[in-house]
Amino acid sequence: MNNDFKILKKVKDYIFFLENIIINVPKKDYISKNVIYETSLDILYLTIKANMIKDYQERIEYQKEILILINMLDFYIERAYKFKHINEDDLKKNSAKLTEITKMIYGWIKSGNC
Repeated sequence: MNNDFKILKKVKDYIFFLENIIINVPKKDYISKNVIYETSLDILYLTIKANMIKDYQERIEYQKEILILINMLDFYIERAYKFKHINEDDLKKNSAKLTEITKMIYGWIKSGNC
């Protein structure tokens, strides 16, 4: 696998960032906390998987799935903000990081490169 794959590095960095945010989600809302973390790991998994796929059509399906999960993750984080589990600054940083990853995924799709 290409260890220089920039999207993969961004996703890993995002997960480390996210771990610091969701630590503030109270134990009583553990379902949301787990869903946020599991969704981020699913994004990582699909990014690795899509990077290894050589068939263009199959890779596109994984890339679309990544975009769907990013949108779901954005919703979960917005919900955490609504319930005051995270602050506005963390919400803005999260949105900026997810936007950057999303743009990179769209660039990856457009390039058609494996």
